[in-house]
Amino acid sequence: MAIRKSVDEEFVISEGVSILTEKCKNSLQKGGFTNIKYNSIINQIEADYKTFKVVGSITITLLAINESTTVKIKSTANMDNIFALIKSPNIIILSAFKDNLS
Repeated sequence: MAIRKSVDEEFVISEGVSILTEKCKNSLQKGGFTNIKYNSIINQIEADYKTFKVVGSITITLLAINESTTVKIKSTANMDNIFALIKSPNIIILSAFKDNLS
């Protein structure tokens, strides 16, 4: 059984949920995520992330507030490898998503 830890992050973007949903899906594809699933009822996107050094997943929840959208991100990653001592796998997963979000 792998040892897993999570990191949560939240920010607000001044765009609608439908536009931001597509941007998030594109960002996940560009970031190397697989098994991307979108639940339109709760505006939530889930995806897996797997490289030689990092194994984990990400959950993105979009909440509409007036003309803005709150983006809640939860990254969960395996922490039981030597590479986790060098750089947090959760930071790598979050960066893979956020660096491609445009």
